[in-house]
Amino acid sequence: MNYPLCSLLLATAGALSASDVSGGWEFTAKYLGDVTYAQLTLKAEGEKLTGTLFDLNLTGTLHGDELTLTATRPNGEHFGDFKGAQHGELLDGSAVWTENRQVVWSAKRPPKTPTEALTHVFEPKEFHRVFSDAIPPVLHVFPGDTVKTWTVDAGGVDSKGVTRSRGGNPETGPFYIEGAFPGDTWVVKLNRVRLNRDSARSGDQIVGSALNPG
Repeated sequence: MNYPLCSLLLATAGALSASDVSGGWEFTAKYLGDVTYAQLTLKAEGEKLTGTLFDLNLTGTLHGDELTLTATRPNGEHFGDFKGAQHGELLDGSAVWTENRQVVWSAKRPPKTPTEALTHVFEPKEFHRVFSDAIPPVLHVFPGDTVKTWTVDAGGVDSKGVTRSRGGNPETGPFYIEGAFPGDTWVVKLNRVRLNRDSARSGDQIVGSALNPG
């Protein structure tokens, strides 16, 4: 398992103090173009810092707006060392983890969950034919929220017969779920699904990308 270095960023917005640093953080680590996301829990007692990330144990110190952390595995094996600093409400720094990997990171507090679930009406403007985290989210939602939207058919045609995208099963989205991290399991409940026209057609050919003659 790869552990995001971001985990060791224990910092806070404004003057760093035990009350500010303690709690949950959302971290992002970058290594050779790859991005890793992680959730970190920290506890500050004076200048002493402790925390957890996955199965890593964190210990370190906090001096003003500068922090240092050391991460160890459950068996006591050294994983990495981190240092960072505060810049307003953002944290960033560098880390060295196993195999001398040089990592850069940034961190932020998770957004506060609304007291009531919201209903979002989303009108799509474009449709994507690939799954990629390089596509910016079209909407940020919280667990429990409802989204009302629509999409085109497999050929990229909308309910009025207008071609809005190339074919190939274009999709609406992506939607960003606040608080979700890689490895989480989440459920989508379909409250209502409707077709966008009264008729449809199908073929009896096997798509080459699904099954080839071999």
